[in-house]
Amino acid sequence: MPQEGFDPSLFVYAPVDLDEVRRRLGGMIAKIDDPGIASLVLEVIDSTPGFFEAPAAKFHHHAYIGGLAEHTLEATEIALSLSGTVNRTRMDTDVLLAGALLHDVGKAACFRHQGFSFVALPEYTLVGHTAIGAAAVLRHSAGVDPSRFAHILHIVMSHHGPYGEVKPRTPEAWAVHFADNASAFLRAALDDTADLAPEEERKGARCRQTVYRF
Repeated sequence: MPQEGFDPSLFVYAPVDLDEVRRRLGGMIAKIDDPGIASLVLEVIDSTPGFFEAPAAKFHHHAYIGGLAEHTLEATEIALSLSGTVNRTRMDTDVLLAGALLHDVGKAACFRHQGFSFVALPEYTLVGHTAIGAAAVLRHSAGVDPSRFAHILHIVMSHHGPYGEVKPRTPEAWAVHFADNASAFLRAALDDTADLAPEEERKGARCRQTVYRF
């Protein structure tokens, strides 16, 4: 096939509007009042190659180009919504936003381009994205109150909730964990039901639960 007129996007599933995701992520960062925390988030994301191109997972959710950035945006918006929905809530929203924005940043280092898409590197399972993300955050701690920085790092380390090595210990950490799960599971369930006919059900390959279309 001649290269001229060849459009690789015809062979790649990439549903994300990256310009829109970038704009909305910028809006989330702009909600952070503490300039040191805002700079931390910007510096980590700006120094992470592939953050806006990598998938969020190998298969189960947001497993497409731009999936990591899209999942990060969704989790951040959900976490912020949770913090403003529960009555008598007093959360550090700057810390919550930073933790949500950075919770999966280590995943960008776990994939590399191959052909038209991405493949997982050994680091994905041998090291894990949580440890890689924490290391990236630690490189940019200057200018952030030590206590608030420790809280952000705790959110990154504990975002897998009761399934991770580090368990959430603060409302902010639990909010990010729930938001992370909500984004991931709903994306999986939506993708599993996308091609079902009315009144059809099956075991979803992504969400690993029975799904049904009315």
